[in-house]
Amino acid sequence: MKSMQTSIIVPALALMLAAAGAVWTGAKAEDTNDPATSLADAVTKGKATLSFRYRFEFVDQDRFDKDAEASTLQTRLGLETAEYRDFGLLAQFSNVTVIGSERYNNTRNGKTEYPVVADPDGTEVNQAYLSYSPKDLGVKLGRQRIVRDNQRFIGGVAWRQNEQTYDSVTLGGSVSNWRLDYGYIWEVKRIFGPDDGVPAADFDSDSHMFNVRLGRWTQADLRAYGYLLDLENAPVLSNSTYGVRLSGKHGLLDDTFIDYTAEYAHQSDYGDNPNDYTSNYRLLELGGGVNVFSAKLGWEVLEGDQNQPGRQFATPLATLHKFQGWADKFLTTPDAGVDDRYMALKAVYLGATASLIYHKFEAESGSQKYGDEWDVSLAKTFAKRHKFLLKYADYRADTFAKDTAKWWLQYFVSFP
Repeated sequence: MKSMQTSIIVPALALMLAAAGAVWTGAKAEDTNDPATSLADAVTKGKATLSFRYRFEFVDQDRFDKDAEASTLQTRLGLETAEYRDFGLLAQFSNVTVIGSERYNNTRNGKTEYPVVADPDGTEVNQAYLSYSPKDLGVKLGRQRIVRDNQRFIGGVAWRQNEQTYDSVTLGGSVSNWRLDYGYIWEVKRIFGPDDGVPAADFDSDSHMFNVRLGRWTQADLRAYGYLLDLENAPVLSNSTYGVRLSGKHGLLDDTFIDYTAEYAHQSDYGDNPNDYTSNYRLLELGGGVNVFSAKLGWEVLEGDQNQPGRQFATPLATLHKFQGWADKFLTTPDAGVDDRYMALKAVYLGATASLIYHKFEAESGSQKYGDEWDVSLAKTFAKRHKFLLKYADYRADTFAKDTAKWWLQYFVSFP
């Protein structure tokens, strides 16, 4: 399968690089939905995108004498053809550069006197794929972004400067309210690349993903999924997970609503995982909003066994920063599992979004109290393309991990 990967990616890059010259030297792509009539027309009607994301991340973590200060710039260039006979090509290149001094452990620079900020510098191909999109069907072959549902199991980890993408083939189609998506992954390009090291930059994979939308109504959505993850160079993380997710949103009076999510999944060992285990996942959320304000209560449980390590529910391909607190203390599920009870408040006004979240963490197995965390953020968008973010996380340890405070200042701009 990897030879197929090379045969697809290399021609795609060659064509996209050829197109880039025309796009960026004044040949303006036509703003049209008409399909291309030839390969040359597909290039001419193609488009280029450019984005920059600067971020300063500060980490104050107990047991480290030095605080981490990571000043990094992410630059991305994307090149995409128009569709020709339902086929298209896309390539996206990504670079992460350190601005100023490198006062943090990026997992590759050996600066272990600092806390970890997992943003290594370097340049790589973030995406490069061939697409085929006839009516009611979509196929992609090559390196691509994959996001499933809320990214609790399969995600892009887009919060980090190096995105997680997948060398894979994906296909999906819809019939009425039903939809089926399938994917086969032969390599995972993780956030720790592009250089080799520990943690691994890539997962060698022989994995399958199934997602089915069982029904979609005006105010409810029911889905089922199966993820069979065989991670050949990380066998202890290999697992099979089957689950079902129900979510909905109901309008009440003017500008008033309630929403909810209920999810359950069952997991067991898969592939060459040396641990023989089964474990479960449960999620309940209930929220609502009035005008610009909304609130949510949540309870998420990943099972474990305090007496038998290696039996905990694992989500190795998730966008983990979205869950269990922004301080990232639970990127790996503890042996005893995690019981996370949380509340979230949000206000949206004049293009600005303010969020406040509180988490209380305990062991799922046994009576261990892990700690709690407060998360606060303020985001503002200007002129559609300029986005500012100020964000703070404060984890207070009880019996798990160490006290950790983090804050971020971020600016993002994209063209066109």
